[in-house]
Amino acid sequence: MKKILQNPVVAAVLAIIAIGSALLDYYLPAMGDDLAFWHFLGLEDYTAPDRRTISFILAHIFGCNGRLFDYMGPVVINLLPRAMAAALMGGMAALFFFSIWWAVDVPQRRHTAFSVVLLTFVLAIMPWWDGMFLRVCQFNYLWGTAFCILFIAIFFAKPSGRDSRAALWGVALLGVFAGAAHEQTGVAMSATFICWALAGRRYRTLTLRRKVMLAALFAGTFLTVAAPAIWHRAAQDSVHPPIVQLLVTTLPLYLILMSVTAVCMCTRRSRAFIIGLASTSWCIYVSAGFIAGIIAVLSGIPGRTGMFTEACAAVALARMCMAVRCHIGKIPAALITIVCIALITAHFTVSVRYQSRMYGEAEAVKREYIASSDGIVFYDFTSRCDVPLLTLNRVKGVADADDLWLLQVMRDAYKPGGNIPVVLPESMAGFASHLTDSVSDGRNTVYTFRPDNVVMTQDGLPLQYYPGPAPRFVTQTTLADGRDVWIATPRVRDPGDYELPVISIK
Repeated sequence: MKKILQNPVVAAVLAIIAIGSALLDYYLPAMGDDLAFWHFLGLEDYTAPDRRTISFILAHIFGCNGRLFDYMGPVVINLLPRAMAAALMGGMAALFFFSIWWAVDVPQRRHTAFSVVLLTFVLAIMPWWDGMFLRVCQFNYLWGTAFCILFIAIFFAKPSGRDSRAALWGVALLGVFAGAAHEQTGVAMSATFICWALAGRRYRTLTLRRKVMLAALFAGTFLTVAAPAIWHRAAQDSVHPPIVQLLVTTLPLYLILMSVTAVCMCTRRSRAFIIGLASTSWCIYVSAGFIAGIIAVLSGIPGRTGMFTEACAAVALARMCMAVRCHIGKIPAALITIVCIALITAHFTVSVRYQSRMYGEAEAVKREYIASSDGIVFYDFTSRCDVPLLTLNRVKGVADADDLWLLQVMRDAYKPGGNIPVVLPESMAGFASHLTDSVSDGRNTVYTFRPDNVVMTQDGLPLQYYPGPAPRFVTQTTLADGRDVWIATPRVRDPGDYELPVISIK
């Protein structure tokens, strides 16, 4: 805390990140797992926890996973007032950026420009496109990564004297958080520190603080991997994207780190530079990131599974840059700082503006859907693909027709047993009165029969391939008068989407 107070510019940037992230969360519509947890906890009809909370936690451990924040997060966050929950989410987002800045160990009162560039860079490269700003993704990946990076930084921090009992309890709690946040981070961290402790028999000279931290880390990891649901999920077959695509979309920063390290090993002087870094905690970030990266690749899920590895790579690369000791003048440094702060401010300003608009659209569609008799809503909404680049694709609103999971959860929460929501342009309102074989507005088409060329992808999405710029998503629904219709809407490839192979043609 003392270090951050001595650098008011960095403190101001972190405050902007905290406020901006809190506002984004405040205007984030409930969707996907966030909405499913809200519905499961019964928050539409009570405001205090009861036995349903215990059931939720047990069901999660035995049916989903053992990640601490994945089952405790919804209980805590969803029971808080909306503004307070948003403030907590914003604070945790700022903690993530603070943890990386602190781990890099930028000298006090110096290199302010470097610190601001680092925070701007991390904001730009973290995989937000993969739904990271949904609360459930923050619980699983952003929170866990923040605690893991903090764990490493505190573990190797120089002791300032004898630790108090409160301090030992604090680092113990941090160790449990780091180990139990996610099986990927817990296993990667535990394996790395076991190897570190065994190398040179360091376990013989561990301080009390380090012993407490490692014991807590191992306990937290056990808490996660002991969940029956983890092993059940690991045994399930899953479809993996091509390995090259998975690496490039999930671990690009770590690939850069490995490439730079390999190049440095080619000359004696650069090799000595790497060996010097490896004698510090730098090797812990590289090693933990490597193990977590292997788990991410084996999981076959692009984007968010690389969060911890990418954060470790960012710390390692930043430390390499710091070790080069390249200094610039005060005026260029001031200009760089101003530009970066302007970019961060512009990002959150534009993002909050669009997120508030898209929240209003999602709420309007929800009201119309609940009031509809057939689940069809006529509304012109903002697509994620139509927002400015400055948003970094962190904003979310009305789900597209091919976001089948989001639409199914919306149905289960608001119209159990009803039709899946279908959102059509307002220009198509009233089509049912003159529907014969089909009605189209040029992009969307409603058929009274199953259209031709409908194929099923391996993730179960029915797509219609036709002569045109892109395939269309096809869904079947029933009108209020009992007629079954097929609706084909444009297939929207959101940032981070990847096509899965077709397994059947019907």
